[in-house]
Amino acid sequence: MDSYAATIRQHLEAKRPLEAARVALRALQKNSQDADLNLMLAVALGDAGEWESVRPYLEKAIQLAPLRADFWMTWGRFLMQVRDPDAESALREALRLRPHYPAATFELIGLLLSEQRWSEAKSLAERALESDPSQARAWVLMGHLLREGGDAEAAQEHYRRAVEIVPHELAIMSNRAFNSNYVDSVSPSESARFHQEFGSMMHRFVSPQAVSVKDRRPDRRLKVAYLSQDFRDHSCAFFLQALIAQHDRQNVEVFVLHDSRIKTAKTEQFERDADRFLCTGGLQDSLFIERLLRERIDLLVDLSIHTSNDRWEVLAAKPVPIQVNYLGYPHSSGLKTMDARIVDRHTDPEGVAEAEYSERLIRLDPPFLAYSPPEALPDIADRAGRFTFGSLNALAKIQPRVVALWSRILKACPGARLLVKTRFLQDPAVQRALLSRFEDEGVAADQLELRGFDSAQSSHFDIFSEIDLCLDPFPYNGTTTTCDALWMGVPTLTLVGQRHAGRVGLTLNSAVGLEAWCAESEEEYLERAVRAFENPSLVRDGRASLRARAEASPLADGARLARQLETAYRQLWLEFLDRTG
Repeated sequence: MDSYAATIRQHLEAKRPLEAARVALRALQKNSQDADLNLMLAVALGDAGEWESVRPYLEKAIQLAPLRADFWMTWGRFLMQVRDPDAESALREALRLRPHYPAATFELIGLLLSEQRWSEAKSLAERALESDPSQARAWVLMGHLLREGGDAEAAQEHYRRAVEIVPHELAIMSNRAFNSNYVDSVSPSESARFHQEFGSMMHRFVSPQAVSVKDRRPDRRLKVAYLSQDFRDHSCAFFLQALIAQHDRQNVEVFVLHDSRIKTAKTEQFERDADRFLCTGGLQDSLFIERLLRERIDLLVDLSIHTSNDRWEVLAAKPVPIQVNYLGYPHSSGLKTMDARIVDRHTDPEGVAEAEYSERLIRLDPPFLAYSPPEALPDIADRAGRFTFGSLNALAKIQPRVVALWSRILKACPGARLLVKTRFLQDPAVQRALLSRFEDEGVAADQLELRGFDSAQSSHFDIFSEIDLCLDPFPYNGTTTTCDALWMGVPTLTLVGQRHAGRVGLTLNSAVGLEAWCAESEEEYLERAVRAFENPSLVRDGRASLRARAEASPLADGARLARQLETAYRQLWLEFLDRTG
């Protein structure tokens, strides 16, 4: 049995999960009561993407060795990945058996954060840091908590400390780059450096593969694969729905690579709209690459990069002729194996933005995206009474400069209120922290209404009946929230920034002819907000017609977007053929 176990471990370490599973199965035929072999088979099956087969072997391992904390931790991690409510009790059992068990602690922090139990998660992370400040992952998790709680500046410092502890850890470098999009004190050039350093480190570990293409006809139907974890009930899905459905099937064969184990009704819609739908969640990178090669994908469009992507090794290996960075992340991948990034002239002005990216920029006619709202939207309600500014953006975007400017607006608009609704505000500690930041700027609590996240979609859209004008945060604008507001008759006042993340508001407002709500300075932002408060008809008179206006705009035209992307993809294909002779 020891020999079998050693062989299985070698296969797992070499990222050969199928071989590991075969050896484990042979070993279990000789001794089905070996707890370690059952656990290793479960791990191998999980790495191979065979998640439906994992549970019985993990259950058997726990049954055979109920006092093994590492078994309970693995069991809890598996239950988290399949969204089983028993995950928390499994992780707490691991900690009961081994009170100072970092791996179980970190998994539990992640679980609590995913359930928006911010204070509980923060308490655990603080204890982990106090017990061992050398744990880089504890610094990273505390960074996540601080960002989600509204303090991206402090989060950036925690990611910096984690990088100091483990300088070559790609996940930490990715988090540092991602968080820099939110932070005013990080300049565009410094943020670009963080992304480039990630890419340089990634390429030290992974080299591009040599890709052979048998069918080199320039005008043939291209196999285009869209990769994301968000082909489900996620904000990105509203910008993918029309695109996937509207592609010209004579020009491209559309593959949807759903890189998640979570499926919803929206996932099923994507499954119907795509030519090919592949569920790749949990599949190890080597097997993922094999699948791309087997399907002979011509062009891979990554829709996540640093937001929720763990396919960096695949993108760095570049097992397909062309790779594109699009939509889901507001910055560069940092990888030299990404051929292009899709933007527009509003988000990335020509001659200004190029230096920040490792990719070549391809500018579509604005906007670079198309939005599809839910089918059943509430009617647009008339507004009267107390003037209300609103924000439904993540707390991470409401940084000190934002609070300072919004406070100036509220002080200049006596009687107005600001309604902020977002995740984690249901936590009293998070709510107190945000209230305190406004109070420090001289804003009375009666001008603020803070509400926590409600997962009910109708509640999300109904709240716009209480808002006259949305205020866009900066340097990281809203995207889905701005589109949601437009379809509910509410314009968004945006401050045009220096980087892509801070210029999306310009693209969205310009698409529907609302350039008047794009401010070039903080003073102009303040002036326009106060003018709307003093003349409510500026926002209330056009309220009822704004949805129809948005629906008739390029922002709702998925077919237009698909044709532009197909043209860009074809040009990239022709360039690839020329480059490879």
